[in-house]
Amino acid sequence: MAPQLLKLPIASISRLLHTTPSLSFLSLSKSPKLSVRWVKAPIHSPFRSYAVASSGKLQPPKKKRRLDEICLERFQQYSRTFIQSWILQGKVSVDGKVVNKAGTPVSEKAVVQIMAEIPKYVCRAGYKLEAAIEQLGVNVAGKVALDSGLSTGGFTDCLLQYGASFVYGIDVGYGQVAEKIRRDECV
Repeated sequence: MAPQLLKLPIASISRLLHTTPSLSFLSLSKSPKLSVRWVKAPIHSPFRSYAVASSGKLQPPKKKRRLDEICLERFQQYSRTFIQSWILQGKVSVDGKVVNKAGTPVSEKAVVQIMAEIPKYVCRAGYKLEAAIEQLGVNVAGKVALDSGLSTGGFTDCLLQYGASFVYGIDVGYGQVAEKIRRDECV
């Protein structure tokens, strides 16, 4: 089989390198059955290698991603903090094997399961206030409350679940409030 000269247009790389808008690769396939062959890029590029096919199309290599990133993509109702916590606790399995490192590379096709209890409140503070409400017999239903030191919003979450009509939250920090609390119209 004779060598083929393939011209592959790659505009994004050419902008980075300030060169011509195409790269040339010489592909020698030793087997007539083999239609795709991986070759290294002769110049610096963001891609490590390219798939050179007879059609001239690029096929980027399938790479593994971090376990916590895949979990965030598949289980969007949970925060990164919860997912990383569950991974460290050994409550996440990949293809039936427990994985306890958030940065573990995982294939896109892997079966990921989270075997964790869904938290009732956005943080542990909600459980503390719940115990106080139950022990003291306080009725917060229909009342307006103030959560001074809002932080992630555990007290606010508890108050809303116990029926508070509106909760004012005050804190000196920025960007700590959980998304669930931030979006609630009663806060």
